Amino acid sequence: LTGTPDDADVGVNAVRLTVTDEGSNVIAQEFTIEVTNVNDIPVFTSTPVTAATQEVVYTYSVSATDDDLNETLTITATTLPAWLVLNPSGAGAATLTGRPTNDEVGTHEVVLVVTDASGATDTQSFTVAVANTNDVPTMIGFNTTILEDTPNGTVIGTVTANDLDNDPLTFAIVAGDSETTFRIDATSGEVTVANTDLLDAATTPQYVLTVEVTDGEFTAETTVVIEVDAVTGISDELLETLVAYPNPTEGMLRIRADFLVDHPEAELTVFNARGLEVPVTINRSSADQFELQLRDLVSGVYYVRVQVDGAHRNMMITKY
Repeated sequence: LTGTPDDADVGVNAVRLTVTDEGSNVIAQEFTIEVTNVNDIPVFTSTPVTAATQEVVYTYSVSATDDDLNETLTITATTLPAWLVLNPSGAGAATLTGRPTNDEVGTHEVVLVVTDASGATDTQSFTVAVANTNDVPTMIGFNTTILEDTPNGTVIGTVTANDLDNDPLTFAIVAGDSETTFRIDATSGEVTVANTDLLDAATTPQYVLTVEVTDGEFTAETTVVIEVDAVTGISDELLETLVAYPNPTEGMLRIRADFLVDHPEAELTVFNARGLEVPVTINRSSADQFELQLRDLVSGVYYVRVQVDGAHRNMMITKY
């Protein structure tokens, strides 16, 4: 008498054997066999979901079973990326879910473990690959003030943009500058003066440019506001002796003019290429001369405004 019991046979099993001879005489043997349970190892029955997409909710319904009747199963994770959450629901089931962002694009290892009441376990290891989706670029414009005699090629600001996918970006001015007074570098976003002859504070004191950036699929827009300040001129006769030296300068700059002798109230102001005033040390070294210390300024183009009796003149200087 031989056999292998399974889970359904656990418990007491009745057996009756009989022997019959040629004379039909019968003898019987009755007994019971008690089958003791042996703990079975739980097993996962679900197939992992191994593909995910950026910004799309990922869901994997996890299930496991155990041949032991009424067994309690617990599902846990020993390796899990931060963007995934395991929610057990009892009866050998759980839900693995999460929403990956651009930072999660790539592959992620996951290890799940199912454990029964006796401590027997099964492990399910797999890799979730998160596919990228194209992100819309973001950008930041700027506000600035320039003088109406700002030379062509002067950089007045830079539009900044960011793309999470690191796609190459292209900038363009799409509105607010029908006469092409300004130019934007398609690659860097640097805005420069393109036609200084069109800068006239009396007719157009402000430009509101719409700048667009594209990654080839998506676009974004921002605004650049440019205020134009008027240049109130000092007479040409007085300007004949107005000089700035040395120009370019590494640090000390001198502004000299004969007419300064008759104007002790004369004032000097320094502006950067964006028309913003910058702090510098200015001393009147003599009746006809000012000294300006530009040593602490970054290299670039600046404007010194000489103001006399309500009139002023801007002088372009270069700091190296």
